[in-house]
Amino acid sequence: MSIERGTGWELRLGDFREVFAADERFDAIITDPPYLGACANPAPESFKHGRTMHNRRRDRVAAGSPLMRYQTASHLLLTDLSVWQDDHTDGWFLAFNDYPGERCMRDALPDGRSTPANPVVWVKPGGLVLPCGNSGSTTKAAEFVLASRRKGIKRGAPEKPGVMTCRAEYNGTADIELAGGKPLDLMRQIIRLYTEPGDLVCDPFAGGATTLLAAVIEGRRAVGSEVDPVTFARAVKRLRKGYTPDMFV
Repeated sequence: MSIERGTGWELRLGDFREVFAADERFDAIITDPPYLGACANPAPESFKHGRTMHNRRRDRVAAGSPLMRYQTASHLLLTDLSVWQDDHTDGWFLAFNDYPGERCMRDALPDGRSTPANPVVWVKPGGLVLPCGNSGSTTKAAEFVLASRRKGIKRGAPEKPGVMTCRAEYNGTADIELAGGKPLDLMRQIIRLYTEPGDLVCDPFAGGATTLLAAVIEGRRAVGSEVDPVTFARAVKRLRKGYTPDMFV
């Protein structure tokens, strides 16, 4: 297993079910796993070849995220995530997905130990461009965030929002790289709401490391895993650059 570390963060290469020890525990698990399909990014080829809108929808479901090199999620993967987090978190579990994916993870939560809340809706900025570079085309306007926490735990989110929005504007810094599509400002909001300073935040689907970066900026510690070696290398490079809050509007 390859592990990279920096100030306040650690990133492991591999499947989350394999790279975390059974007895490891975190104050929060905040993640963005592959979706069941409804919000997956369109394949770039479908735009290059001028296919019809019908074919674009079909390609979107089949292709997953082209930049992140993932296929769409299976029910088994999302079920495993829900069961796994129950053994590894002492606080909140938040996971982005489309509506069917959110329901799949919610239904898989073990009985008796977790308390699910109503899903949080993230309304995307109207101008958010797909990470794969298809300007003028956007994914669906909203995604859902499963939010649950251990019974008896009262840390974080005293007033949990029902809807979250954020802008997708930057201050002109040329080398900012949105590797996964979630704005850093959004993840910073979530970190502030659902965790406390000094908490250990885990992202088992680290992708471009936006969640890890947000956690470090907000004074938390962060650990994550990423299964794709190319994305892992991109995330490590991004974390080592040390982006700071003043780079963003």
